[in-house]
Amino acid sequence: ETERDNRRWYENYLASYEKEQSSLLERAYKTISEGENFDEDTAYRQALAMGLDAKTAKAVASEGAALAKEKVRRALYRAILSGGYGRARAVAYAKSYGYSDEEASAFGDYAEKVNGEEKRTEATVPATRNPDESYTDYLRRKLKAETKKN
Repeated sequence: ETERDNRRWYENYLASYEKEQSSLLERAYKTISEGENFDEDTAYRQALAMGLDAKTAKAVASEGAALAKEKVRRALYRAILSGGYGRARAVAYAKSYGYSDEEASAFGDYAEKVNGEEKRTEATVPATRNPDESYTDYLRRKLKAETKKN
């Protein structure tokens, strides 16, 4: 009988623990994914602070940070499309949320294209890439030149 009581207590304990972990997991994911900080390391520390184990915290941080980044990206595109953001403002906004210089510049290019702001004239675009220019920058410059021709 004592063994049966111990088993019942243990099963109840496991059920309670699983329910608590599930609730904690949902709360952590919601907190991270609805936040505006999509840095995975910060999200990981936040999940650990909420009581998740390291493996679960890593998974929640990765998924939550990606979702938060997607929400910020969509908000930025909506702001650009509404005409509220020019190139400089779009770049500054993107950088403030942790986007790299290259990613932020792409937002700025999009804002410039959509809103026609800060049109820069480049004399002629050489067909070859400058030795100190990255391939991405070369393609971006080439695409801009072709877009301006049309």
